[in-house]
Amino acid sequence: DMVAHALHANAHGDEVLRVDSGSAFADALEGFDPDVVLSGSVAGLEAREALVMARQRHPAVPVVLLTATAARSVVESLRAGAADFVGMQELDRLPATVDTALAERAPLRRLSRRQREVFRLLASGVTMRDIASRLGLSRKTVETHRAQVMARLGARHVPELVRLAIRLGIVSTENEPA
Repeated sequence: DMVAHALHANAHGDEVLRVDSGSAFADALEGFDPDVVLSGSVAGLEAREALVMARQRHPAVPVVLLTATAARSVVESLRAGAADFVGMQELDRLPATVDTALAERAPLRRLSRRQREVFRLLASGVTMRDIASRLGLSRKTVETHRAQVMARLGARHVPELVRLAIRLGIVSTENEPA
């Protein structure tokens, strides 16, 4: 309730969906198209799990963590791509944090679902040939998607895409399979 009030007081939160369990969170991600995901203390759901679930369903949507303390799970989630975190005692920072997170991820909304897939795989170090094979596309189609991704994101070369993907949490710096 405090979170919804903080958002409404600053012209945010036109529609807020609150859940109280991990399964309700998963259901909400399936049936709701959020601009931002705020993840706090939810029974049976760790912050990192919430981040992974949100990224799988809505990769262009920023995730902001709400926490009482800067616990290890929050730090791990930030490293894995959460946009930011806000302490429950400083909810007055929430609207500005949401604005910043939305602005940072806005370029991803210019990409189609397929372009986001190509972007993620490219940034993960997968070759053009392997991307084509994984997605069932021709190499030429993958090259076209790559060129469109680079143009829409304003990247001049692939290393710039990789840096952007890490910053936005599209890929992690941790060792994970691509």
